Amino acid sequence: MKKNRSTSIIINGIIVFIALHASSGHALELDATKNESLSGGLIIPAPDQSNLQQNTQIKNTITQVKQEIDFTLKQLKAAIGDANCTHSRQCQSVAIGEKACGGPVAYLAYSNKQYDTKIISELSIKHQQLNAKLNRLTNAVSDCMFIIEPPLECQMNVCQTALN
Repeated sequence: MKKNRSTSIIINGIIVFIALHASSGHALELDATKNESLSGGLIIPAPDQSNLQQNTQIKNTITQVKQEIDFTLKQLKAAIGDANCTHSRQCQSVAIGEKACGGPVAYLAYSNKQYDTKIISELSIKHQQLNAKLNRLTNAVSDCMFIIEPPLECQMNVCQTALN
């Protein structure tokens, strides 16, 4: 006596199991209302449309947050400008990014000689908050290594990290 066979195929990312009749090889009739075939096999139900919509919304939100991060960093770099200085006391740094386990990703040097430090600080905070939001949305992980604020100095009339 031949046994019924089953096979599976993937349709639009969904695994579909098909039971084949032993002698004819034809697909057995399925009763989707009970989530099982007439021969007792399980049927995997269609994915919940609300989950698909939710995943699409999350992907769209992630894309939007990434765009905001890029735009905010461009604004921050524009606010910093060329970081002109005449003395190292004019040099300051601002944290950017946010690691998944906390703390900044890096620091940017700028000069308080001619720039509005309040705007720079606000953009830095916004950039950190957006990165933290992205980390939550993507369940990001990071190395958790603490980034130390670098020493700064005025080199050739430009604020730079002393490590450059």
